[in-house]
Amino acid sequence: MADSHQGPPPRMRRPRQAPEGMASQGIQRRPSLGSIFAGFLERTNFRAVALVIGFAVLAAGAVYLVLTMRPKPKQTPDDLGQGIVAAEGMRGHLIARWDGKMQYKLTIEAMDPRYTAAFGYVAAHPAERYSLKVRLLDTSGFALCSKEILFPFSPVKPSREGTPAHASPRKAARLEAEQTARQAVYEKAQQQETQREQGADVLQRQLDADGKVVALSAQGVLPCSQDLYKRIYYWDLSSNFPTVAEQNAIMRAPAIAAAKRLEAEREAERRRWATLHPASFYAQGDETVTAFDASRGVLYSNGGNNFFVSGQAAQSVANFWATNSTLVHYKCDQHASCILTSAGGGASIRAQQSE
Repeated sequence: MADSHQGPPPRMRRPRQAPEGMASQGIQRRPSLGSIFAGFLERTNFRAVALVIGFAVLAAGAVYLVLTMRPKPKQTPDDLGQGIVAAEGMRGHLIARWDGKMQYKLTIEAMDPRYTAAFGYVAAHPAERYSLKVRLLDTSGFALCSKEILFPFSPVKPSREGTPAHASPRKAARLEAEQTARQAVYEKAQQQETQREQGADVLQRQLDADGKVVALSAQGVLPCSQDLYKRIYYWDLSSNFPTVAEQNAIMRAPAIAAAKRLEAEREAERRRWATLHPASFYAQGDETVTAFDASRGVLYSNGGNNFFVSGQAAQSVANFWATNSTLVHYKCDQHASCILTSAGGGASIRAQQSE
């Protein structure tokens, strides 16, 4: 029996093969970064890449060091030199620098060693409130900014004097009222000084080994902007501090006052002695004054009598008599203590007759 199927047999379709690298399930995947980098390394010289990376790391480190460890700009103080006030015999030394504000340090002292004692005494015992003014100037002499700096001042506290035991009630009340008034004046002066120094720069005293003032110093901020600070060329100084002559007079004043007190005590003692021991013998006469030796305090007359005169007031009278050849009457007791009176009773002084 013949076969009933005619024609060629049907073609068989071959299964499609998945591309290399694809999963067997037939799902297509994207290449990973690791595979890309691995392929890059395969196509590139590994040593060259390592060298580039190394240079990059070194460059980054260098930039870091420059940015973080470079030194800050140095703030060097500007020494503006000395300023002198000749009349007061005083000089100042000013140092300033810019640190967000114009910082300064000022030192004040006597400009000559011969002035140091008087300058230090007045600075330690100011009779009034003193201050000085600092000015900063440009090259043309224009004042850029200025500041007042105060000398320290301490009001003198009144001493508490007890009422004498033999004083009458009226005198005791008067003494107590005077003491109360002095205390009130002191407290008011203290309050004024506190207000004056509030918010101000005040000079501080610098002492030597003996506790004497040799200089004063202050530091703080000057009211100059940074722009003005850059334009500063020099500075000057002015003050109401006493002159050199006034400083010497202030320093000598306590010694002069002590000498006057001593002379007054001696005079009171002579009067007390004269009252207790009245003289029983007197020598007297009239003579013309011929000369007065101020260095020795001796008054000369034409009669040969010489008289020792003490005390500034009495010596002034004696010198006037000598200049005008004045006729005087003298009366001396047995202790050679004399009273000299000018003709007409114009003036009288006490003196001691000398040989």
